[in-house]
Amino acid sequence: MQLNEFMGAHAPRAGYTGYLFGEDWLLALDTQGGAVEGEFLVARAGLRRLEAGFETAERTLFDEKAGPFSQRGGLRRFFLLEGDRRLDDPLQQQLFSHRLLYAKNGEAAMRYLFFCLRDGAGERGQLLPFIERDAGGAPGENTPFRLRLTQTGELPQAYRWPDSLSE
Repeated sequence: MQLNEFMGAHAPRAGYTGYLFGEDWLLALDTQGGAVEGEFLVARAGLRRLEAGFETAERTLFDEKAGPFSQRGGLRRFFLLEGDRRLDDPLQQQLFSHRLLYAKNGEAAMRYLFFCLRDGAGERGQLLPFIERDAGGAPGENTPFRLRLTQTGELPQAYRWPDSLSE
């Protein structure tokens, strides 16, 4: 499903206060390259888990007087998607396409939007997909997948869903 279509049923409000749940977060990807943001594909169908986090780049250095110490080198955004494979989901069809499965270097890089459906605030950036599991499973069970998306290129930028400012 495209982002504009999905957001037709949601109305983020700037200034929202309250609890947030797992389903309050949205990840949308430009798997083809060059799409306008409203055409990004939404990660929802068959999804059991969407985890967003950061990896810290840490370096261990040595000082002659103080000995070894660690230095933080920065953060890198990642997303972990787990769910069941679906042949009717355009996003999964793109993510598990031959073109992306066997892409080299930055050929598989894609733009993303990640934001809260309650207030519309989030970020945009670029990710590289790393497919950890894409097929198989026990007879009679759904076929699971596990996909890790890791930040590449420049640091993500702050983002707000355009319609979130209208009340």
